[in-house]
Amino acid sequence: EEKIGVPNGVVGFIIGRGGESITSMQRRTGCRVQIQKEHEMPPGTAQRVITLTASTADAIAACRGIIESMVQERMVANAASNPSAAAGMGMGMGAAAAVGPGNNASTQMAQLQKALTEGQAHVTIQVPDADVG
Repeated sequence: EEKIGVPNGVVGFIIGRGGESITSMQRRTGCRVQIQKEHEMPPGTAQRVITLTASTADAIAACRGIIESMVQERMVANAASNPSAAAGMGMGMGAAAAVGPGNNASTQMAQLQKALTEGQAHVTIQVPDADVG
């Protein structure tokens, strides 16, 4: 079993219309793919956890490779059509940032600082309250 983090905005692409992409991926690799439900995401996070389960490490690696390439493909497409929005969709592979203990404000701030030093952009979006105005 392995957990990876992917940007929330890419999950629909990974699942595909009617689940066809995820079903095909599971058939091809023999790896079970479980995607964290959106309502299960901790507040303020932009990553969804995907759990890959298979009897062999090769099956998990193959499935991870497909998912990583799909995320890259979608991020490149998003960057081409909307550079400012794509900058905020940082990709965190390996142990997902949203998983496990220690996911507090200081940890998030350290992760943000690390991302900024690596050249990633930080985009803040303010959404007005729906009941105002």
